[in-house]
Amino acid sequence: MNITIFGIFFIITLLCIFISNNAKMTLGILVFSMCVQSAAVVMIGGAAVGPQLFASTMLFVWVLLNSKSVLSGKIVIKTKERYWRLSTVSIWLFFGYIAFTTYQSDSTEINNNRNLYVIQLLIYIICYLSVPYVTKRLDKKDVDKIIEGVIIIVAVIGIIQFLTTSDILPRNFLLETFVYNNSEENLAYNLYYPRVFSVFLEPSYCAPFLVGGFFYLISRETWNRKSLVLAIILAVEITLTFSATAYGATLITGIVYILVSKNKKSLKFLIPLAVPMLLLLFITGTMQNILSNVIFNKMGTSSAYTRNGWDMQAWDMFLKNPLFGMGYKMVRGSQLYISILGQLGIVGTILYILSVLPILLAGLRRSVATPVSMFLIGSIAAQMIAIPDLDFCVFWLSMYLVRMMLAYGNNRRESV
Repeated sequence: MNITIFGIFFIITLLCIFISNNAKMTLGILVFSMCVQSAAVVMIGGAAVGPQLFASTMLFVWVLLNSKSVLSGKIVIKTKERYWRLSTVSIWLFFGYIAFTTYQSDSTEINNNRNLYVIQLLIYIICYLSVPYVTKRLDKKDVDKIIEGVIIIVAVIGIIQFLTTSDILPRNFLLETFVYNNSEENLAYNLYYPRVFSVFLEPSYCAPFLVGGFFYLISRETWNRKSLVLAIILAVEITLTFSATAYGATLITGIVYILVSKNKKSLKFLIPLAVPMLLLLFITGTMQNILSNVIFNKMGTSSAYTRNGWDMQAWDMFLKNPLFGMGYKMVRGSQLYISILGQLGIVGTILYILSVLPILLAGLRRSVATPVSMFLIGSIAAQMIAIPDLDFCVFWLSMYLVRMMLAYGNNRRESV
């Protein structure tokens, strides 16, 4: 196991925050860490372990040490709403099912990494169940400021990264040491082509956060000039990902936003802005080039050919054992749904839906959680298009935020 330079600084930062016992900083480092996909804290064999697992673990430990309710054994939030209990029970059944199928696998490759896969998922689930207790120490306004702050950081790094990969700014060792130290093969290539991916491994992975952040900003009750400027920046960065995943997720999330959001005030600012921008793109021919490169000509690319091969393999695995699948991480399609079917079969797919859908519907129904639900909608949309991983960091960040915001909708004194 090797620790990176970034990892040394990150672990020291976590320890300082933990010792300070500051709730706002604890949640802030968690939200930011769930976005830093391109940086590794430690390298175990050929696997990179990112800051997500360390920050998620720290939050759970922090909750355990600071919540009297947890110490007294009252782990479950007190609520009569069925969605809360259904999601909690389902997600534990889902994890149990995944752990069982993983350990039943005979694959040497999977067996060598199964502990990491299962532990990572377990940490995410425990943190997901723990985040509501943060509401005891933080006001909702504090959480909104944290989310907005992380959006700003990701957006600013995205600008710097795009200017660097476009050869407008020089590359430097600070970025490659503290932001892009993950040894993924495609990362070295990403550092040399001009598309926005900020702190993520590639544009498709960055897309859900940018899309979720955009609709989060415009669906908040508080709408001001700062929100407008930041929303415009995110809209530009979504365009500059040149990613079909980003455009598809934007369309799907936008439709959901129009249907469920009660805050339509932002539309009167955005529609007059969007119309001339789109007309300009069409007049200059830029839009046609974008659509041709990322959508119309996409099916003829080597990427599409490779993804089709993944899907066929995952579908074959599903057909071999449609009820239970072939085991967690045994196969990887190009979309989440076909990966889940191939890995976990119909049973696992149902447990996944029962784990996510109740919380998502509750978040969309409650105004207190609707803005952060946009992150979850954007993440699921992107996963169904081109991100097949159950352990995708933005998805779990979205789950954290929705469950935490729903806790504000309950009686805080009874909930923690």
